[in-house]
Order: sequence, then structure tokens, then C-alpha cells
Amino acid sequence: MLQILKDTFFFKYYLLVGMLIIFLPLETQAFPSNKIVKTSFHRTSQKETIEIQTTKKPNFIIFKLDSPKRVVFTIKNSYFPNVHQTKKILGKKANRIRISQNTKTQTRVVIDLIEDTDYQATVVALKNSGYLLRIDFPIATTSLAQTIPNTIRPILIAPLESSQLQLAFPLSRSPKDESVLLPDNHQIVKNQIINPNNQTIVMLDNSSLEDSIFDKEEEIKEKKDLYISGSILLRPSIDIDHDKTNENKTTFKNRTIIKIDYKNKYILSGISEYLFFGNQNETDDYNLDFYEVYYKHNTSQFDISIGKQIKRWGKTDQISPIDTLNPENLTEFIIPSYDERKIPVWMADFVFKKNDFFIEGVIIPFFEPSKFKYFGTDWAIFSHLKNDINDSSLSSSQKTYFNDISVNETKPDDRFSNFEYALRIGGMIQQLDFGFTYHYSFEDLPCFQSFPVKNLSLENPNSAQDLISNLGSLTLTNEKIETKYLRTQIFGFEFETTLSDLGIRGEVAWKDNESFLTRSFTSVRSPTLFWIIGADYTNSTLWYFNLQFGHQHISNYDSAILFFDKDNYSVIGEINKDLFFDWLNASFQYTIMLSDGSYYLSPRLVYTYIKNLEMTFGINLFEGSDNSIFGRYDKNDQIFLDLKYHF
Repeated sequence: MLQILKDTFFFKYYLLVGMLIIFLPLETQAFPSNKIVKTSFHRTSQKETIEIQTTKKPNFIIFKLDSPKRVVFTIKNSYFPNVHQTKKILGKKANRIRISQNTKTQTRVVIDLIEDTDYQATVVALKNSGYLLRIDFPIATTSLAQTIPNTIRPILIAPLESSQLQLAFPLSRSPKDESVLLPDNHQIVKNQIINPNNQTIVMLDNSSLEDSIFDKEEEIKEKKDLYISGSILLRPSIDIDHDKTNENKTTFKNRTIIKIDYKNKYILSGISEYLFFGNQNETDDYNLDFYEVYYKHNTSQFDISIGKQIKRWGKTDQISPIDTLNPENLTEFIIPSYDERKIPVWMADFVFKKNDFFIEGVIIPFFEPSKFKYFGTDWAIFSHLKNDINDSSLSSSQKTYFNDISVNETKPDDRFSNFEYALRIGGMIQQLDFGFTYHYSFEDLPCFQSFPVKNLSLENPNSAQDLISNLGSLTLTNEKIETKYLRTQIFGFEFETTLSDLGIRGEVAWKDNESFLTRSFTSVRSPTLFWIIGADYTNSTLWYFNLQFGHQHISNYDSAILFFDKDNYSVIGEINKDLFFDWLNASFQYTIMLSDGSYYLSPRLVYTYIKNLEMTFGINLFEGSDNSIFGRYDKNDQIFLDLKYHF
């Protein structure tokens, strides 16, 4: 094994990666003891609530900023494994949560407000372990103090200026052991009022806060119009078994994205992406291009963004039936994460919001297909078919024929009649977040209209042996593979809610036509219905469970369709847990096709000890019969190492 590694492209880049880690100006320090686990948003008729789950009791400072209006938490002695995260929420008072690991020992949470509002912060001790930092925004016309139960009602608070903080501390604990945490640094407190029960109401003025409580991101954006960030990804991988004559033993990917944000309105980012498949039938691909380039403008009622961008619809993970605005990069199948696979497209997006209602319209003027290979890699549609035929006992003329097969791909041109349009309407009722969608689209994957080899009836498009064994009954023509991208209409529904400690999410999409490859290597089109429902749960010991069940029904089913039955059932999900230390996480991702018995499993260890660097070591396993969705990649099992640095 060591000798194989030394002779591979993988080994050379593995050494390069190690050198980069050594010489990058990174500081190694164990993460603080308090971990930010997750955030959630809930709403009732009386108030909106944002909850931040932590492993230990949070020590925080809270204050309000204007231009734009936002509530800011600095949580001391804490860390956030994802480094940066932005989550949009559909609220009357707040519309976005941003979390950032701003220093080695503290996390910044920013809640962007739609309008100036009162709020209350409390800390809730969970039953077995962990805490919730809860921020309540009143919706009803009654004051915040009036909406708090008598058992925890604060004493009268004097009116404050808009630049000051109004924070209520309860007089006594509630049955659920609720209390508001006081800041440790009492010297920053401008005024303290002690009530007879020795409880405190604290008023903080921004001028009394030290500069150190502002995180790097907010400080730069306050003082400068220009903000630069990005990420560097290195992913070497190696095939577990050399079990095919023609296969890629090694893969190396380098993906660098640099983003420039000017005045939080103009976004310009570029991508440098290199993908190499090595050892057998070596091939590589390099792309240097603009990534996301758009202008955005947000108000209390309107959000507008115009340019090249990624727009996420849907609620489910890993597979999303209604998230159809952006195509995917499938050159490595589903090995990269769902977000990494998304390809930005030029679009104009308009959102109108009013109370609990929103309506969104999208126009996509230029067609962009999903990215994939027809021949020559482990993940290509026809894999290494040409090379397998070259190694066969066929005559030289027959080998030349198959080597000369090419593809004529017909894409929609840029006429107005070929624009794509999408509409999304939804809102929130109590704790139910929902939306209805419509997308007048082109399919992201092609419809195979003609294949030069006639009379085919094969179970697997990359099986040279099956093709050769049937060669006597086949007709070889001097044609090209003809593919075309065709119109489809997609009607969808999405929802998200909570049920006790469970987060419940679901989607359903109906397509009036979807293309499926058949045994003749041409496509048929049929209407499809695809729905997914799932739940996620974090228990008291911080085990995270995500489970989703999916069902795809193909109407007017043709028995010649490859890989899909008339009804296809699947289970998709993830389990993860911190091991030993907060900076080491174990996860297990899985997708199981119940219909054909094939599956994809990926156990992983995620190491976050080095600041801003996330290291993932894992295995990708595929299993199933040759004519199943995942079984066709049964020989592609691999070990991989992800190194992702954020700056």
C-alpha cells in the first residue's frame, strides 16, 4: 500500500498539502469548552423566539446597533464549528441570523432586525445537559413586560434611547429553571438597579462597551466599505481496491473561492477549480471563472438580487425535489456536499414580504446545464467504456468505431422564449413555515434522443462486456450520440415546523416530464411525483439524528428504464456526535435505496483543532447490483481527506 501511495499523484499532492499546513500562518489552539450546537427559530401569536443551543452555560454580552438595526451577542469562551453561517428567517421582527467565530475564544451572533423592537434574553437549562440562550421579540401590541408570566416579571424599566439596550432580568426562577445570565465584566455596566430580592436589571449603553467585544467581521464592515473573504479546499482521495482494469485510482481537487463584498450590496466572487483523475486513463479539468456576481438590496418589504448567484429553495437535506433553480456539478457524482455541487446562474430574484406572507419571482435568461462527463472517468455516464473496448478482443476497426463515437449536444439558445421563470408563494402560520413553488424550466440533464449503436438492450451503460457479448445482434451506424435539453414544468410544496423536540421538514414536486435513460441508451420522458419528509433531533447528550424518507413515482412507466423502478423508495440521513473533545466530530451519512437494495455510506471524522481549518477524513462506500442506482459505482469506493481553510 505504501509503495502504491508513493507512485501516485495522490502522494505528491498529499505532501504538498502537508507543507501548506505547516507554512500557513495558522495558530494551533484547542477550542474553548463551550460549543455552539445549533440555532432555531419559532413564532407564536405573541412573540418570535430565536434559540441558540450551547453545551455549557453561556457567558455573554448583549447590545444593539443601528444602520442596519441588529441585536448582537458576544458569547465568551465559546466556539462555532462551522466558523461562519448565515440563516434567513421569516419573521416580523427579525429576518436573519449570522454566527461567526470572530476570535479563538468567542463567538459573535448577529440578529438582523426588520424594525426597532424590544427583546428579552434568557438562559434555559436543558434536562440532562446543555443550555438554550433564548431571545424573545414581542409581536403583540402589549409591552414585553406584560407578555412575561408573573413568576418572572421584571421590575419597571425606564425608557431608553434607541442606541441603548433594554434587557429584563426575571425576579425569580420559573419551573423550567429559567434565568438571565449577567455579564461577568461588570465594569462595562453603566447602571445597576438592585431590587429587594437582590435581582438586577442592567442597562448598557453602547459607549460603555469596550472595542474588544466587536468581532472582526462587524468591525471591518463598520469601518470599511470593502470586505474580502473566501475558502481554499484541497481534497485528495484514493481508490480502496484496484478491482477494475480501467479506473481512476486517485483523485485530487483544489477549489479556491475569493469573495469581495462592497457595502453589503455588491458581491463579486471568483472560483479557481482543478479536478484531476489519475493513474488509469488520466484526465484533468481546470476552471477559472466568476462565481457569484450580483447586486442585492433589502428593505423591510422587498429583497432584490440581480446577477450570477445561487438561490436555495426547499427544506430537506442532500436531496431536494423543489430546489431546481441552480444546476449541479456532477463530475464526482454526489461525493461533494450538496452546497458545493451547486452552480451559480444568471438570474433576477424579487421578493415581496408583508406580515406572514411572501411572494418571490425569479427570471433566468441564460440556460446552464449540470456539469458531468460522458466518457473517461469513474463517474462519467459511460464510465471507461471506450478504454474497456480498446482492451478487448474486438478487431481494430471495431475498436476505432467505438473510439470515434462523439456527442452532439443541443442546448437552448438565448432567445426570450427560452427564458426560465419561477414563482414561490408562502409564509408562516404559527410555527409552520410553508411555500408553494412553480418552475417553468429546462431539464439540467440531457435527454438522449439517438445512439449510434442500434438494437441495444443493456442493463448498464458502462459495461463493455455486455456490449461485446451482444455485438452480433447490433447495428453500427455512422451517427453521433444526440442529446437535447427539453422543457419541463415543476410544481412544488415545502414546509418546516417543530413537533416537541423534533424538527419536521418536507417537500413534494410534480414534473410534467422527466427524462430517463433506457436499455437502448436513449431516453423516454414521463411525469413524476417525488416527495420527501424528514425529521432531525438532538438529544440531551448532543447526539444529532437526521432521517428522511423519500418516494418517487414514475407515471406511464416504461420497463426499459435503467436504474429506476416505477416506485422508488429511499432513506437519507445523518448521525453525528462529538468524540472525546469538542474539536473532533464523528458523522455517518447514508442514502439507501429500498427499492433496489443499493446504498451509499460515508463515515467521517471532522477535526477542527486548528483555527479556521476544517479537516475531514472519511470513506465513500457504494454497494448494489450493476443495474442499480448506486451499485453501478460499486468499484469506486474511496478514502478521502478534505482540508478546507476559511479566511
